[in-house]
Amino acid sequence: MPVPEQKIPVPLPTTAAEIAADNLPLPTVLLTNKEAADFLRISVRSLKYRRDMGMIAFIQEMPNGKVLYDKADLQQHILKNRRNGRS
Repeated sequence: MPVPEQKIPVPLPTTAAEIAADNLPLPTVLLTNKEAADFLRISVRSLKYRRDMGMIAFIQEMPNGKVLYDKADLQQHILKNRRNGRS
């Protein structure tokens, strides 16, 4: 009888050195919830809502669950949601 194949979990990179070794781009400037909300000129609650709805990209550190935002992602969010007024 064949032995069932076991799936071995592949660990994800967790440190900047591991991410750099995988040739993934490193974020340039990371902001906290408060800093990101201030940058977007919205409340922290609105920021959390947009994050939970998948409208804003974020980075969550696993050991402590801290959420950070790449400033470049926030700038893209602003540009994506920009609307021109009528002329």
